[in-house]
Amino acid sequence: MKKSLLGDFSPIDIDEMRPPGFQNEKSLSVTRSCDNVTAGKGWRKVTACPGCGSTLNKVVMTKCGIDIVQCGECSLGYAARFPVDSTDVYCHADYLPKARESYLKNIKYRMERFAGERIDILTKWLGKEPGNCTLLDIGCGTGWFLEYAKEKGFTVAGQELGRDVARFTSERLGIQVWSCPVAELEKHPGYDAITLFDVLEHTPDPAEVLNSVRRLMKPGGIALIFVPNLQSVGFSLLQQESALVAPAEHLFYFTRESMEKMAQKADLAVLDIETKGMDIPDLIAYYRDTKNDDAVTYFLTEFADVFQAVIDKSGYANHMRIVLQRPVE
Repeated sequence: MKKSLLGDFSPIDIDEMRPPGFQNEKSLSVTRSCDNVTAGKGWRKVTACPGCGSTLNKVVMTKCGIDIVQCGECSLGYAARFPVDSTDVYCHADYLPKARESYLKNIKYRMERFAGERIDILTKWLGKEPGNCTLLDIGCGTGWFLEYAKEKGFTVAGQELGRDVARFTSERLGIQVWSCPVAELEKHPGYDAITLFDVLEHTPDPAEVLNSVRRLMKPGGIALIFVPNLQSVGFSLLQQESALVAPAEHLFYFTRESMEKMAQKADLAVLDIETKGMDIPDLIAYYRDTKNDDAVTYFLTEFADVFQAVIDKSGYANHMRIVLQRPVE
């Protein structure tokens, strides 16, 4: 019965992705980023929904003194204040060391567990082999996914706002990595695939990014996007303690409805939406590191795969995966 319930579920290695101390380190990192913004050019108020323009909203959680609100019209979640200058976050002196420590220390596991899964999704919807495809990874970070995609045959390029991170990744992989905003990227003959893994929530104008994605994509090309799912078990139970709530960096928290409306405005067809998450790993980290509750930690760990598999299939996992396509004109 357990095997049937899990189906094609791929387990998460808790020790790799949520090692002891993760919750406390994440909390300190979020606070540090917010402090960097405050000490830099500061914050600006967001008085209307960046997705639809409505001023109707409700506060759903608060982190570091910043309200996270949900639009009453399109259901998009967003921070009530944005950094005035994103370089206070992504070009700060401690950003590259933080990025390298967070992503390169377990790069082998990330590539084995996540990169192959992402390539499988791309090839499924592209309908052709990687060797015949070009790929742009927006917000590529330290480039572990691009490294894997390149090995599989894709002709790859990246974009990363953090100048030091972009330079590091470009030199490490020997590929083009732009550090300008996506809207400023020059028109390529057209990419077969564009990926945005945990990126759209960082951008002050997701609609503009989706318009740029459409512009940079071949007709019939696809975009694979991962974003935080506000309507999830993880957010419902952990609220501001969720590892995904980071006001200086994560400006948005999406719902299926808000993603579908944004895609429609950008003239992109929605091919697929599903959820896969880290709800249970995040709960384990919280009860282990913050609450010091061994009993709950043990219980959640013992049944982690079953619980997460059920949450994923229900559509309420804390990461949403969206496949979009530029229509053939």
